[in-house]
Amino acid sequence: MTDYNITGENNKDFSIRISQIISSIQQIMKENNNEINSIPAEQKIKYFNLWADYWRYVIGVNVIPADTKNKKTSIEWSQYQNSPISEEQHDKWKQEGAFNNGIAIIAGKVWHNCIKMGLFLILVDLDNQKAIDEFC
Repeated sequence: MTDYNITGENNKDFSIRISQIISSIQQIMKENNNEINSIPAEQKIKYFNLWADYWRYVIGVNVIPADTKNKKTSIEWSQYQNSPISEEQHDKWKQEGAFNNGIAIIAGKVWHNCIKMGLFLILVDLDNQKAIDEFC
């Protein structure tokens, strides 16, 4: 388990845990001059896991491992549209380094943030300039 399990904690503990995630990400970036390619290999796993935790706990949505360069998820994601990913599964993916090639964010219901329960994350995917121009 992570040392910042925040699901169901009171608001004070929740805020402290959120701060830990964010400050850890900021510290890694500061140490590497805000260059992701400068992050040593042994720190990259921690960095990617922190981002998975950020989306899971701070934003509150399900995240799954993905190969973002090739726009492919590592697992079937549709099963997680209507149910939360267990903390055990999330931690297993982190231990395996499954988030090292990217993270897929599953839009929809907020499952993992006790303050934002009942809210939804809605995304608009604009893959090219024409789509961006028409949307804006």
